[in-house]
Amino acid sequence: YHALERAWARRRPAPFPLCVGDGEQGLLWAESVAVQGAACSWQVHLTVAPDLFCPMYNAAQLATGPALAAAGNSPFPLGRRGWQEARIAVYEQGFGERGASCRGTSRPRAGFGHTWLRGGPLAAFEEAVRGYDVLLPAALPAEDDVSPDGCPSLEELRLHVSTVWPWNRPVYDPLGHLRIEFRALPSGPTPLDMAANTAFLVGLTLSLAAEGRDVAGELPFAHAKENFYRAARDGLRASLWWPSPGSAPRRHEAGALVEALLPQAREGLVTAGVDAAEADAVLDLMHHRATSGRTGAWWQQWTLEALSRRETRAPNAGQDTTGLTATAPERDVTLPAPEGATAIRTAGQAGRTGDRGARVANSGLPDPLLEELTVRYARLAEGARPVHTWNLPTLPRRSQR
Repeated sequence: YHALERAWARRRPAPFPLCVGDGEQGLLWAESVAVQGAACSWQVHLTVAPDLFCPMYNAAQLATGPALAAAGNSPFPLGRRGWQEARIAVYEQGFGERGASCRGTSRPRAGFGHTWLRGGPLAAFEEAVRGYDVLLPAALPAEDDVSPDGCPSLEELRLHVSTVWPWNRPVYDPLGHLRIEFRALPSGPTPLDMAANTAFLVGLTLSLAAEGRDVAGELPFAHAKENFYRAARDGLRASLWWPSPGSAPRRHEAGALVEALLPQAREGLVTAGVDAAEADAVLDLMHHRATSGRTGAWWQQWTLEALSRRETRAPNAGQDTTGLTATAPERDVTLPAPEGATAIRTAGQAGRTGDRGARVANSGLPDPLLEELTVRYARLAEGARPVHTWNLPTLPRRSQR
């Protein structure tokens, strides 16, 4: 990471701007690529047979749009108001330098891509080699370039590909496997949410590529790319393109599209060997999100609005959210919760009523599971050291938990 930092310093002056929201409050200046820590993601790898890699990769590109719309969880990047999944914009700007291409063009090193993948898996790696210059050079002895199993380790290629950051990245495993790395999903708000996001995205990808189907012939790539950024910006309210059998692609409201795609995602999971009951359980959470509109981003925005009505507004309270989030745990606030849980109580309320901890907000957890998570978090907090969050004042002990 020090080498990566030095490489970026030679290419881009510091500090560099990050536009994470509207107006002056939405413009930040970063000194280091370490700002990418604010864009933490949940990355999942799918192993793919070489002869299926091209249609599977294109299916992943198409499936990412609706999956991201239902998974939004970062509306307040670094304490500012931003997209439903503002992590996307933060990450792309943090690695915003463009690489010089051998063909004289320039493309961002972080982004969604520029065309459908054609010509097999080699084309994906060829694009990374021809399209971008080297950030981290490494010279390895020739005898080290073969794994114990006899497969080429391709260390230099793998290192170079790791410095190009598409949201769906081709990965070569030194054991001889090809994988697709899904990089767009957020980390949170709970492990169950992350499992549901994964199930929907992977299941839909498998279904779209079933029997060698290649969606590249059904939708212009520009529409898939537009879907991705609309989903990140607008969440379940986004208008997304989708292929229509026998006719031109049509736009759909993202929530309705996710609901319509759930059977396909289930089919993809079950065909791959996932237990049907388990697939139904996690996809049911996506159903509740799609029909209610309650994503992690929605919950955070609603919570802030509820707290704002009970706070004495500071001059910049409309943009900088850190002051509100810092005082939130000490207020009596009743917040909305998903199916089965009608109120989310703060840590301050929980302490006065004798509960072990506040209920945990989630985009679709049934009430018994909420209670179970509450107990687990409370037990974890009992033995945890106080954590001081960057840019927040020191809080009372219970609030730190």
